[in-house]
Amino acid sequence: MAESFEAELAARGEDVSVDELVLLARTQEAARKYEKAAATYALANRRTDFGNADMLVAEAQARLNAPHADGGASLARERLDQALALAPEHPGANYYLASLKLQAGDTQGALPHLELVLDSGILQPDAQSLLRDRIAEWRGEAATTEFVEAEVATAMEIVVEADAAIEAVGGTLFVFLRRPEGPPMPLAAKRVGAPSFPLTLTISDADRLQEGRSLASYDRLMVGARLSTSGEATGNPGDPQAQGEIRPATGEALRLKLEQ
Repeated sequence: MAESFEAELAARGEDVSVDELVLLARTQEAARKYEKAAATYALANRRTDFGNADMLVAEAQARLNAPHADGGASLARERLDQALALAPEHPGANYYLASLKLQAGDTQGALPHLELVLDSGILQPDAQSLLRDRIAEWRGEAATTEFVEAEVATAMEIVVEADAAIEAVGGTLFVFLRRPEGPPMPLAAKRVGAPSFPLTLTISDADRLQEGRSLASYDRLMVGARLSTSGEATGNPGDPQAQGEIRPATGEALRLKLEQ
């Protein structure tokens, strides 16, 4: 469906409305063609002079869903900043910008955005309670529920390998866990400065960035690793990275090898 719709609009050239471009982008997203969706949203945003916060966030989300595309994360950050300039309390823009800052280890920078998400009312009551407690924890305040005490001890072991040439480049290693299908915001993350390889690390519920569901309750999780030469979680095009899948219930370690 996405291909036929895309061909139809392409044949019409400039005679395509912004609404039709947005519909095409959503169709491409449904087909998991995130890079194409990002490009289509980008065209729609140019048509509107980058003046629609919802479309800017939609483009950012598509770019974050295609993390291996060159410049994807940095362009996503740019679109989120543009969206917040138009609508400072936009829930989606604050949600994804908080995600990027948490990935970069900037917890304090993420807090104002998380608080706006909390106040927006878009979260379910249990998620609101858990996020409120996580914010309190990061601020060094007393939690209002048993979130901290209830964290599951189950940990997943991940071994990250790299050739000597990649290790010599240096940088900061970021490892993220995500749902195989779902929003790009990681469920959990680790940050390791100046790593030596092979590196063995564990990720558990203590490393969660969102929600209250235990990592151990997922049948499978996608694991991504990036050696960021800039030290930022968003990284740069060409940064060594790797991706794999882990099944928490098996207790088996996942081995990833960074490649450029």
